[in-house]
Amino acid sequence: MSVFDKTVKDKETILFNPITGKLDMALKFNPDRIVTNERNAAGTLLMTYDPASQTHILSDPAIVVDNNGNVVVVGN
Repeated sequence: MSVFDKTVKDKETILFNPITGKLDMALKFNPDRIVTNERNAAGTLLMTYDPASQTHILSDPAIVVDNNGNVVVVGN
């Protein structure tokens, strides 16, 4: 997904709070905000070695993490 052509936001939802017995507003996390990468640091496509066919195949996009291990997301 490209974030350049659309706004990616969390959705607001109403949840029942069993402690207070009232309805509360909450943000439901939008998984489209997670940043992925299809290339490695050298700029080549991510590849995986398949030992059965003895070939390299294209990998799925990898989730981007920072130096502390936190997942990088778009927006707030």
